[in-house]
Amino acid sequence: MLLEAFKRIYPVFPGIRQGSKQLSENTMLYALYRLGYHSKATVHGFRATFSTIANESGFNGDVIEKALAHEQQNQVRAAYHRSEYLEQRRELMQWWADLLQEMEHKNQYA
Repeated sequence: MLLEAFKRIYPVFPGIRQGSKQLSENTMLYALYRLGYHSKATVHGFRATFSTIANESGFNGDVIEKALAHEQQNQVRAAYHRSEYLEQRRELMQWWADLLQEMEHKNQYA
């Protein structure tokens, strides 16, 4: 509850013109286009790639879903299970950053 209010006040990707509003999905998509990914990748595709690789690497699915800001679909579980997994999410994000740097260094996907 408090986290949701905080996200509304301080968005992860604040807009330039309206700092209290988050960037739109189209803004992120057009940024990908300008980077040369038009018809090659989408923001959702990058999220799906992250989820797939993290799941296949053995990370806790609940931690991955929380990192992707997905809401719990099971309403009973959502009512009682309010874990944020903050430390595990930090570890997951650091692992992901390290993996991306390693791939960049090896130039595997360039």
